[in-house]
Amino acid sequence: MSATRKRSRAAALTPTTALSAPPPPALRKFTLAGGTALPSRQIEMWTQGKFCDATITVEGRQFDAHRMALVSGSDYFHGAFTSGFAEGGTAHVSLPDLKASAFEAVLSFIYTGECEVWEEDLPTLLQCASYLQAKALLVAACDAVKVRLVPENILNYWSLADAHSMDELACVAKEEALRHFEAVVAASEAEFAALPHERLLTLLSDERLTTTKEEAVHTAVIKWSNAQQPPVDDESLLALLSTVRYRLVSRDFFEGRVLTEPRLQGGLGLKVLFGAVAGFSQAVFGGTLVGRRLGFLPQRLPLKWCPVQKGRDIELAQTDTVATATGNC
Repeated sequence: MSATRKRSRAAALTPTTALSAPPPPALRKFTLAGGTALPSRQIEMWTQGKFCDATITVEGRQFDAHRMALVSGSDYFHGAFTSGFAEGGTAHVSLPDLKASAFEAVLSFIYTGECEVWEEDLPTLLQCASYLQAKALLVAACDAVKVRLVPENILNYWSLADAHSMDELACVAKEEALRHFEAVVAASEAEFAALPHERLLTLLSDERLTTTKEEAVHTAVIKWSNAQQPPVDDESLLALLSTVRYRLVSRDFFEGRVLTEPRLQGGLGLKVLFGAVAGFSQAVFGGTLVGRRLGFLPQRLPLKWCPVQKGRDIELAQTDTVATATGNC
């Protein structure tokens, strides 16, 4: 074989470029709308820095604006400039707890009624809008979050909404965590481990919790418990384990995973066992059974007798109605 052919063959077997890792997902930028734009002349003066009578410092950056615009778009600035404090006289406000990029978006929304934001910056903008009490922007940001909730971010947004009293967003995030419980546990391990005990208990106790198998609830509780430092006390762990409907788990899982769990060796394990046995006994001997979780399926409204009249004076009528009640039930 000639030297030329050997070199050609070697070149063919040697990659000319190293294999590279797949590129990261493209950053997504979108527009938040829903505000009320100020007159075009005022927007033009703001962009040109003309007649600005207020300065806001955020992360060392100074932003010039008009006090009337700030007061109209933010309850925080309304209070700062009308309360008689120093900010009202000097028209200079320092916001050390906010991000400059988020405040820049807030200013844009106040003046133009909309702003552009990178998707990963949405939590920061949400906090900024909440702090500044920019109501229109807060509504727009919350609406944007609702359609972007995925298992990876549900717990973070739930925590953020709770911390800033965004009740509607907190409710939506909780419902999504209930709907996609197993996916949330798998996709956000660190966030799940960081859940406060009270919030996790609220989640597990909700009848709407949706899982493919009840075994997933026990596994999630143990996973959370193992991640706690210092370890959670027996009473708190028992409260979580008491939400697991052990009557619905398979015998193999109960004997192979529940009874052999290291944390359940001792008094805590006996209490869990007694609770499970009680559930099994109800299934055998009757009584109030613990059924499957209801999830988000349509439910019939509960029916109960009225304490007054209780059906007296009800007579059939020869009309389109089946019956007519003459009492005050």
